[in-house]
Amino acid sequence: MWKQLARSVQGWGHKRLGTVCQDACLATTYQAGSETILALAVADGAGSADHSDIGSETACRVIHQAIAEYWNSQAAGSEVTKEQALGWYERVRQALEFEAEKLAVPVRQLACTLLVAIVGETAATFCQIGDGAIVIRDAGELRPVFWPQSGEYANTTNFVTSPRFADDLMFAQQTGRIDEIALLTDGLQCVALNFATRQAHSPFFTPLLDALRQHPNPSELEGPMLAFLESKNLAERTDDDLTLILATRVVANDSVL
Repeated sequence: MWKQLARSVQGWGHKRLGTVCQDACLATTYQAGSETILALAVADGAGSADHSDIGSETACRVIHQAIAEYWNSQAAGSEVTKEQALGWYERVRQALEFEAEKLAVPVRQLACTLLVAIVGETAATFCQIGDGAIVIRDAGELRPVFWPQSGEYANTTNFVTSPRFADDLMFAQQTGRIDEIALLTDGLQCVALNFATRQAHSPFFTPLLDALRQHPNPSELEGPMLAFLESKNLAERTDDDLTLILATRVVANDSVL
């Protein structure tokens, strides 16, 4: 069982320009036999792409459809291979091409990143194309699974719509139980990551995860999370769209049970 919070908000820069939020996210759980599988995805639409909001929403929706179909046919303890994950990303790419055809635009106009985490009882799988971060608590320490990708030029990254997206896919698996995880888009990188040490900035994550773990009703934290993401303090650090997913496992000795 998991507690989850997931939210995408329009950045202050986008509000000033009248641009829609180009981020998207989804968080849900599936059952594989007796095992509960947590599936998380975040996507950040390219600011230079006219329809990247459609791209990011499509990417999250389609990757979750693919993950759901996979786990509905698997037994507990099944392992996701890189080839399986790449097949999911190819399915997302095909969906983006289909949306581009409907809009009569090149697929690059739906450019977006896509980060995915799939966490079971004793193992986890992580995938990423683009910037942003997946942060886990590993042996008591918070760490990013991958470092955000940079593109060929300054201030650019990689997208699912790139012709070489398959080469850009980062894939990792970890055995052992993971109890806390966060996903974020690049709008939060400046406050959530320490670029000097290439580590997670614990003072950012710890209070948020502690609050989620300790609260008996996570839905009551949705308002405070929105207020935090739209706060003046964050706006002074970043004007980009912001997406944050937080998840903490509920275990038998949790004080809220």
